[in-house]
Amino acid sequence: MVRILTLIVALSAIGGAATWPRAARAQSDVQWLYRHCVDYSSNDAHAFCLTYINGVADLMDKNCKVVKQRLSAGGLSNADDRLAMLSVSSAAAAAYAMAGGMHAFIDWASANPKRWNLPMVDGVMEALREKWPCESR
Repeated sequence: MVRILTLIVALSAIGGAATWPRAARAQSDVQWLYRHCVDYSSNDAHAFCLTYINGVADLMDKNCKVVKQRLSAGGLSNADDRLAMLSVSSAAAAAYAMAGGMHAFIDWASANPKRWNLPMVDGVMEALREKWPCESR
């Protein structure tokens, strides 16, 4: 029953956030995303923030699993290739516990205002990678 209620709440939040991608394309830097993540007066802004960050976290977590598989099979022996893969990887599965990914981004953005001009995806990736690095060993 709790899972069903959680799913209903999540789907209703995502539905409201469906119009936000257009706005995100117009202003897609860290500062824009940060302002919307901390805007608790708007359910749409909050839902967009959470959904966007969790999407990035999903991809980074998958990348981390690929890195680990390749390394265990003897791949990625080139240090540059390994660093490139790790730069887009994070063990971010933990991001789903109590909106941890969003809070990791908010904390990172608050501590790094000089990086607010980065594209929002880069800021989210840096925040998640810093909080949950992909351990390559």
